[in-house]
Amino acid sequence: MSEKERRQCIFCPERATTGEHIWSNWANPLLGKRRRYKIRQEIQDEVRTWNSVGLHQKFPLLCDTCNHEWGGKLETRMKEICSDMVRDGAPTLLSATDVATIAMWSQLKAFISDCAQEGHIGSFHEFGTRRAFRMNFTFPTGTNMWLARTYSTHGIYKGVYAKAPLETPKRFHSYIFTMSIGQLVVQVTSVRWTKKSNRKYASPPNFTQGPAWNRFCVPIWPNCITPIYWPPSGQLRRDELDALVERWKIVNRTD
Repeated sequence: MSEKERRQCIFCPERATTGEHIWSNWANPLLGKRRRYKIRQEIQDEVRTWNSVGLHQKFPLLCDTCNHEWGGKLETRMKEICSDMVRDGAPTLLSATDVATIAMWSQLKAFISDCAQEGHIGSFHEFGTRRAFRMNFTFPTGTNMWLARTYSTHGIYKGVYAKAPLETPKRFHSYIFTMSIGQLVVQVTSVRWTKKSNRKYASPPNFTQGPAWNRFCVPIWPNCITPIYWPPSGQLRRDELDALVERWKIVNRTD
């Protein structure tokens, strides 16, 4: 990210003056304010670990308006819908409105993760894409999302960049964001054509998970049928959560 981008809010032209929580702050009372965590951060293959009381890490990427007004309202709605899911993994029937809120919140966190990747030459999504989301919650084309469940002792917040092999026709790039908060897991994949000329004439491919993942991951975006029942039958262990993060690094084209 350039020095100019660091000074500007990632959603609007205003100056970035506040930090956005990596894990939403409303989860701390649910999971235990004094709960101890071992945080593992991996950015551009550089790994850093530290101990933390509570989940308070932030990225200084937003202006006050984006963080505390529309962003704050979205966090409030997310808390109302998902508190029991986060804390207890409580069975929940999600309406179309609920799913839309979770999808918006997940996309917000994916944007934050992408723009916080220090050392990455430019973010995956252009500023215009992020601003369209800020204005009317327009999702980037080529976006897919899933919900899963893990154990509250496991946690992850990771963005992965992947590229199709050089010889691939209509080559594309992808960004895979995976996050758990308590027992709730969200995964967001974003795909775009490598050549800008292809972006003008065709939508990027959608990712469809293999059958083995159906017991662990519930698709919620796009074209999901509501209401959606959560959690799925399978609960991800630590090794399965790691596999979830890496599952889109190699994909098979069906077109």
